[in-house]
Amino acid sequence: MPPLLTNYLRNLAEASPWGMGTHRTKLLNHLRRWRKNPKTTLPLPGYTTPPKNAPGLSHPHGWSLSNFERIAKDHLNLINR
Repeated sequence: MPPLLTNYLRNLAEASPWGMGTHRTKLLNHLRRWRKNPKTTLPLPGYTTPPKNAPGLSHPHGWSLSNFERIAKDHLNLINR
């Protein structure tokens, strides 16, 4: 996962009351739109082309819900010290 997307997820966790499951769903939907319309959809932070799904998964490497939640938790723990 590119550092820009990790930072984007940290900002979402800090600024939004939604859980990371909702953010992940929104990002996956954006990724699907980007894959269908690469010329008219804004790229995701840290990517210049739509990332491919990891082998055997329905999402790119590092995009699991548990990873999104870990990124958010680690960030929130850091800023709430």
